[in-house]
Amino acid sequence: MARKTQSKRAVKNTVAMLVDGQTETWYFEMLKRFEESSRDVRINISPKIPQRKAIIAQMEEVIEMAEYHTKVFWIIDFDEILKRQREWNNKGDRPIDEFVKCKSKVERRCSNVSVIVNNPCIEFWFLLHFERTSKLFEKCDDATKRLKKHLENYEKTESYFKSRKNDIYTRLRPFLDKAIENSTGLGAFEEADSFKALSEMYKIFESKEIGLL
Repeated sequence: MARKTQSKRAVKNTVAMLVDGQTETWYFEMLKRFEESSRDVRINISPKIPQRKAIIAQMEEVIEMAEYHTKVFWIIDFDEILKRQREWNNKGDRPIDEFVKCKSKVERRCSNVSVIVNNPCIEFWFLLHFERTSKLFEKCDDATKRLKKHLENYEKTESYFKSRKNDIYTRLRPFLDKAIENSTGLGAFEEADSFKALSEMYKIFESKEIGLL
């Protein structure tokens, strides 16, 4: 039986996040800024974009991060995996199977890692702050278009996400409980139903390390 990583060298009470892109980084930076100022507590979040996008390379990076942090969240935009699945040429593992193997390996080896799937992308998580839906948007752009019905001026720019007057987390925070309820209702990622719409972001907010609930 494989021995689980025990993070003996971990920096106490630190949370690391391996994210798909700059959008997620800005969102978590604003979460940290808002919650620390509003609750007078310190949240040690370190969002990081992977140096290499290949799933196996991300898995290796996550396992390494688990050695140095109390908790690691590996956040996946599943639309990229589904895109590669559609383009698959029958050579090697199917992209979905490759992801499932990497996810299982991380969960076996690292007790302090949680894998978070957004299908199609984090914009779907944002959308769940405003409406309950199980619609699977084929592309992130489609989910973004729907989101703009609620956030009319939404754009993937640093100035929008990190605005001093109204950053992305401040805009969404009043609806967080609704987003958690809506995303929880969609359930967790399942290999047998990997094409369903979902956001597992609720696991972050329910975790003892973030402790917002």
